Amino acid sequence: MDPTTYLARIQVPVRLIHGREDRLIPFTESLRIERKFPPGADVRVYLTGLFAHSQREDKRRPVHEIREQLRFFRILSDLLSLV
Repeated sequence: MDPTTYLARIQVPVRLIHGREDRLIPFTESLRIERKFPPGADVRVYLTGLFAHSQREDKRRPVHEIREQLRFFRILSDLLSLV
């Protein structure tokens, strides 16, 4: 099933959140879907280092984790502004 055939029907803001390090479903898939929306659609893609469908092998430095958590709080703030 290809969801891109239905994107023109969506009349609400769309926010896609995807893990940059996702090995199962690459974050480029969210970017691809974003480009398939019609011009003028209220769609945003957020990439984060906090989430992935697969386990991360390397450990992140605390500074990196804090930066990613702050980025995620900004994403949540955007989501809450839609309510």
